[in-house]
Amino acid sequence: MDATTTRVDLDQDRVNQPESANSEARFGRFPFGRKLPGYNQQAVVDDTAWVILAVDVTRANVNEGSQLVFVLDDALKHLGQRPDAVCAELAYASGENAAACEQAGVHLISPPRAARNHHGGTQFTIEEFAYDEPRDIFICPNDKVLVKVHRFRGNEKRFKYRAFSRGLKSKVLQQALSQE
Repeated sequence: MDATTTRVDLDQDRVNQPESANSEARFGRFPFGRKLPGYNQQAVVDDTAWVILAVDVTRANVNEGSQLVFVLDDALKHLGQRPDAVCAELAYASGENAAACEQAGVHLISPPRAARNHHGGTQFTIEEFAYDEPRDIFICPNDKVLVKVHRFRGNEKRFKYRAFSRGLKSKVLQQALSQE
């Protein structure tokens, strides 16, 4: 599965205007980081038969990774059987996509995203975090508390936990810490 961007020859001041010839075109990121009006085309190809199984076109400002489940479902209907795996580029590498593929019985093969740390500190593996079940919090090796902030859409068993930056005491964090 992969996507390609298609540039639309449209004056920039005509983007997102109802009277435009391409009223659905939106600004998206094109090669070399340029933002131009256009569309994203998603395609799923059977790599053994070299047959296109599904195609979807979205506005250029739609994240291609967010389309994996929709386009893959369409491809599976045309294929008539479930493949062992779907190969996709980095844009599709997300926990949500991996979980959705796993739930569909298909393994997602995609390069892992690089670990990001916006604070310049040390990065830790998940095994280094301690889970406090009664309070439903994680404690990182730097003694930061991570609290549950939301449930993932479509999967009742997956949650996102978050630490808060210096001195920020949210209601959620205060509630979690007061359950001692």
